[in-house]
Amino acid sequence: MAFVFYDTETTGTDKQFDQILQFAAIRTDENLVELERFECRCRIRPYVTPAPGALCVTGVPIQQCLDASLPSNYEMTGEIYDRLSTWSPSMFLGWNSLEFDEELVRQNFYVNLYPAYLTNTNGNSRTDVLKVAQACAVERADAIEIPVLGGKPKFKLDLLAPLNGFPHNNAHDALADVEATIHMARLLRDRAPQTWGKAMRFAQKAAAKNFLETEPGVVLTEVYFNRPYQYAVGYLGQEPRSPCAHFALDLTQSVDGFLDLAPSRRVARLSSSPRVVRRVKVNKTPLMESLLDVDDFQGHDPEALLANAEAVLANDDLREALVSAASQAYSAHYVSDQVEQMIYDGFPLDDDKNRFALFHAAPWHDRPAIVETFTDQRFRELGFRLIHEHAPNELSGDARATMERFVELRRFSDSASNQPWRTVAAALRELADLRISAAPHNVAILDGLERELRRWIPG
Repeated sequence: MAFVFYDTETTGTDKQFDQILQFAAIRTDENLVELERFECRCRIRPYVTPAPGALCVTGVPIQQCLDASLPSNYEMTGEIYDRLSTWSPSMFLGWNSLEFDEELVRQNFYVNLYPAYLTNTNGNSRTDVLKVAQACAVERADAIEIPVLGGKPKFKLDLLAPLNGFPHNNAHDALADVEATIHMARLLRDRAPQTWGKAMRFAQKAAAKNFLETEPGVVLTEVYFNRPYQYAVGYLGQEPRSPCAHFALDLTQSVDGFLDLAPSRRVARLSSSPRVVRRVKVNKTPLMESLLDVDDFQGHDPEALLANAEAVLANDDLREALVSAASQAYSAHYVSDQVEQMIYDGFPLDDDKNRFALFHAAPWHDRPAIVETFTDQRFRELGFRLIHEHAPNELSGDARATMERFVELRRFSDSASNQPWRTVAAALRELADLRISAAPHNVAILDGLERELRRWIPG
């Protein structure tokens, strides 16, 4: 299978309300030899206010974000979708891609009326090179050099890649970051083949699920705040509302007396730290190995831990009570009335997916009628946003006025109302804070952005 390494540069770090400005990807063969590359940029959407800090990091001035000669975000997203579809099936990888870049790519597909789950459907799979590097910190500490700042390991690509032989002079450019990621992937594959092999194996959701369910005990590697941790766990069951989420018992923790607790106390127990039950997402490349292959686990006898797993699994009432309480402990779901935050509120119906294709193929003057036929209100709203951005005169007077109010709300809503998006006022406050210690090369970016933001303010 081929590999597709990719990266994004964005208007900020909010995965729902920021947008991609630059996308780059390199396709390699199974030996990580480059086959072809792809890069594209776009202009900013009219209702997105960029984060001053993001522009300083990427070195992208606001003038470039507004460059009318660049494709719109919708046009660029179509290019990305077509290219990645052509490269499928592949394994998709990046640096912190599972937690950030992939979410941005999914969000861009979603808000532009493309199927959101390209990277893990139709034979595609995914993993994250960052996760492999973090796992090496506990499994093969000699495989790569890991920078330490303030006594803590740092896994930022712009620090790690130069320390390991990659001259990363153009960090935070998407294509340069892809090249650095491939360099790190080759090192990890060659110097930590077992850890690399686990990432490749468990990038397949079915393989991860089967391993977790069938092994009598598993050593699970997870990372929090750049520190890797390992847990010896035994499988409990699937989370009822999420087929990709599964629960596993931390075998070093006691569950004596758990059945004697009231249901609310059970949930409280599983919500507190240290977590008695771990939640494992089998579609996010969990890094695991068999507890049977471990001679010692953090001072615990693996055989005793396996016996603990067997005892819990043999007690159907206890196992069911743990799964039920864990489901409630992990089930907090933020309900929003903002369409950007509804991406996981249900898959599009087949009829709507068919209308997506009609929408993309039609001339703009035919698209309002197509949007009216969407059965899902999310896609009706997103469709009208796209028409307003590209062909506002094709909308009725009322629809156009609604969209104009929407853009004004996104830019100028009262910050006291706790809106989740970035307003012009919030960006100006961040900009003022950044000026205090801005590096000389960022002053021009901040000056240009401030002039533009103040130009947006009416009157």
